[in-house]
Amino acid sequence: MGKWFRASCLTGLVVFLGLGLLMPACAPKVKTPPPATWPSEVTSRDGMTFYVTGLRIPGTSQEIKLRKGGSDIWLPLDQLVGIRFYGPVKDSYRQAQIVLTGGDIMKGDLFVDFLIEGTTPLGYWNIPMSKVERLEVGTE
Repeated sequence: MGKWFRASCLTGLVVFLGLGLLMPACAPKVKTPPPATWPSEVTSRDGMTFYVTGLRIPGTSQEIKLRKGGSDIWLPLDQLVGIRFYGPVKDSYRQAQIVLTGGDIMKGDLFVDFLIEGTTPLGYWNIPMSKVERLEVGTE
C-alpha cells in the first residue's frame, strides 16, 4: 500500500501542477484600455480656445519652419508639444517659443503664412497660423 499510495500522490501532484500551468493559457485575456488621448488646444490671438482633433497642416509634409540664427530648421509636427507666440508678424514670421517632445525648448522666428486644420465637436475647422497665440499639441 505504501508504493501505491506514493505513486498515486506523485501522479496527482503532476496532474495538479500540469493543470496549474495550463490554466493561465485557457483563462480569458484581459484587454488593457487604450492609452488616454486628448485633443490639441489652439488659442487664437483674440482669446478664443478651440479643442481640435486630427490637427494637421494641409498640403505639406507636416513640418513647421523655424528660422534661428540665420538658418532654417524644419520641425515635424509630431515632435511638438506646444508653441507660444510673442511679438507681431513680420515678413510672414513671428517670434515663438517651441517645446519639443523630448522637453527641449527652442526659440526663434516661426514661419506663419499657412493654415492649420482639424476637427472640432462642431465639424471641420481651420485658422491661419498667423492668428494663433498658443498651440498645445494633443495625442490623438
